[in-house]
Amino acid sequence: MGTRDPRIDAYIARSADFAQPILTHLREVVHTACPVVDHGRSKEAMGQFGRITSLDKLPSRKVLTGYIKKAMALNEKGIKSPTRMKRAPRLETAIEWMAEGKSRNWEYLSS
Repeated sequence: MGTRDPRIDAYIARSADFAQPILTHLREVVHTACPVVDHGRSKEAMGQFGRITSLDKLPSRKVLTGYIKKAMALNEKGIKSPTRMKRAPRLETAIEWMAEGKSRNWEYLSS
């Protein structure tokens, strides 16, 4: 079943009562589909599923497993999220501006 991260156990234990069975279920599906994975966590209720408040609001085990396997394949191919790829040039530009002593909105400041 893969390695269980004690931080995830603690996170699930600290979660609201309604969320614990949801998180436990998702964890089991992930470990079944992909036994060794870095289990990041989101602090926001975003994404295509929105805020999940009960097990019946989750996609089926089969659908979740499909998503997980697709993500595994993308990770193995080294394909990054398009959102993350956009950040690199922005970060480079921001670092360049900071090195030049420019503030974030330097273009709009009066001389």
